[in-house]
Amino acid sequence: IVQTHGINLNDGREGLQIEVHYGDDLFLIAHDFGLKYGLDYTSIQSIYESLVLRTPQHSSNDWISRRHSHDIEGQSNAKYDTAPSRPKPNKLGCYLTIAFTTCKRLHL
Repeated sequence: IVQTHGINLNDGREGLQIEVHYGDDLFLIAHDFGLKYGLDYTSIQSIYESLVLRTPQHSSNDWISRRHSHDIEGQSNAKYDTAPSRPKPNKLGCYLTIAFTTCKRLHL
């Protein structure tokens, strides 16, 4: 664990904890926390900005570049800033998309 941050929410919930580990993506941590506690996008963004200020080594250009260098592009068509390009099916119906991700705990 790099740091543990205490969070107090505007609705009166106090003393909630967010743990930041090496290799964690700060926005994903904030988003997961928001889903867990039913927060809206504005609150999630506020928590993310707070994490960036409190844990600057996880938001520097060098850190992001090093994290990106550990990603393996091409698996499951994963690429940065683009969605997988697949042809539109001839027949449209009900489809289910499932996405998998891993939490990267890199020791940088």
